[in-house]
Amino acid sequence: MISTLVSACLMLPPVSASKAPSRCQGDLPTLGKAKGFERSRTVAWTVSQGAPNHRARDVVTVSGAPAWAIGKFAYGVADKDLKEEMVTVWWRGSDCRWQSIFTAKTSREDDHEAVDGVNDDGGRIFAPLPALPVGRHRLLFDVHGDRSRAEATITVVAPGTEAVLFDIDGTLTTDDAQILKQLEAKTRGERYTPLMWDGAPAVAERWAERGYLVVYVSARPDVVATETREWLVQKGFPPGPVLLTDRLRQAIPGERVHKYKSEAVASLLERGKLSLVAAYGNALTDIAVYAEAGIPKEKTFIVGPHAGKDGTQAISYPTHLPSLASLPRATRPAPPAAGW
Repeated sequence: MISTLVSACLMLPPVSASKAPSRCQGDLPTLGKAKGFERSRTVAWTVSQGAPNHRARDVVTVSGAPAWAIGKFAYGVADKDLKEEMVTVWWRGSDCRWQSIFTAKTSREDDHEAVDGVNDDGGRIFAPLPALPVGRHRLLFDVHGDRSRAEATITVVAPGTEAVLFDIDGTLTTDDAQILKQLEAKTRGERYTPLMWDGAPAVAERWAERGYLVVYVSARPDVVATETREWLVQKGFPPGPVLLTDRLRQAIPGERVHKYKSEAVASLLERGKLSLVAAYGNALTDIAVYAEAGIPKEKTFIVGPHAGKDGTQAISYPTHLPSLASLPRATRPAPPAAGW
């Protein structure tokens, strides 16, 4: 795989939170015109499958540690991998300046060793990043051939940053069937808007207002990464990392979901050095994973049929919100959401 790494020699100065802008101006870097694909078979066999369905992983890491930007590039309902085509990774920090930091060809199967539990199943970019300063950093993956793209975030935190976890399906949406309806609609080339529990955004926003990092940990497959992020924004949820599965089999309810979520939460503790102060869920899997992570039962809030089980707190969002009126400010707050 041909690659050019600029980031290794890139000095990235920290940006003071007090000086960080409330929102960056100019949403995207200047990418120029589409260059066309290098391989004729790309157009005939891949791009012809339909609209791009690119996605990239959100990452949470502690300051001073290197990280990886990982993207997946595919087209159409069949999710046909884009292989051996050029992609550039762009980075933007709290100072709002976009910088090109990595260029490579998308992979064939097993071109790259597994990184952070992600196997190289083809159509991927694995971009090593230098240690970044504390802040919420944005990544953009630009496909040279047609200027289609994927986006992701890297949230760099100080050790001990206080965070709150939210599951999505059945916890923010009204039931687990919402993801099935969304996937079914996607196979028809349509959009489905999941139903939402009343009051859920206000609860998440309350935690964010008090300085806690909101992290969305879901077993949703990443083929709906774009739709999931758009739904969270449209419904008024606060910005935060969205952690999804990268393989469909990880989303199968039961032991596989348990394993995926357990590993995802363990990574937040080990790699992000987060202090998990509370969590919201709906499933027995959520209850078990949160307990494994050491989250107190009095701070484990469950909606739906399993609410209150195993010593957890049974809630509905409208009645739960008033209990957060006196929520103390985070003693080790999240980076401000500048530039999001």
